[in-house]
Amino acid sequence: RDEVIGKSFADFNFAPKESSAELVDTFKHITEGQPAPMLEVESFRKDGSPVFVEINSKVIKKAGEIQGLLTIIRDVTSRKRFEKERTRLINLLESTTDFVSTSDTEGNITYINRAGRKMVGLGAEEDISSTVISDYHPEWAIDLVLNTGLPAAIRDGVWSGETAMKIK
Repeated sequence: RDEVIGKSFADFNFAPKESSAELVDTFKHITEGQPAPMLEVESFRKDGSPVFVEINSKVIKKAGEIQGLLTIIRDVTSRKRFEKERTRLINLLESTTDFVSTSDTEGNITYINRAGRKMVGLGAEEDISSTVISDYHPEWAIDLVLNTGLPAAIRDGVWSGETAMKIK
C-alpha cells in the first residue's frame, strides 16, 4: 500500500507501450471532466510477470476543482485466459464437419455448430432459442438421447452413442 499511495501512474512501469496511448487518452478525458472509458490492458506485476487488468477511473472534484482521482484496477487475467480458451474451443467446434450441439437438461438446444446447422437446414445466424432436440431426431433417437445420453453425460461427464437425425 505504501508503495503506491500518493504516486503518479508515471512512477510505475504500468503498461506496455501499446497501451500507453490508451492510458494517455483516458487521462485526457478525465482531466477534461469527461467520463473515462473502462480500459483493459496487459500490465505487469511487481515481479515482472504479465497480468491483464481492468481500469476504471473517476475524477474527485470539490467545488468544481479536481482534487484527485479514484482508480480501481482489477486483475482480470483468469477471465482473459478463459475467453482465449473459449475462443479456441469455439474455433475447433466450428471447423469440424461433424454435427456438434449442446442442450440443457430440458432438451432445449443451446448451440449448434456450423456443420450441424447446414445438416439440419439452419442459416448461420438463424435463431435457435426455441429449438429442441425433438426438432432434429426421430422419436426413438429422442428417447435414447433424453433417457440414456443425458443421464450418462450428467453422471460421467460424457456420453458417446449413435442416433439418427432428421436432415434437410
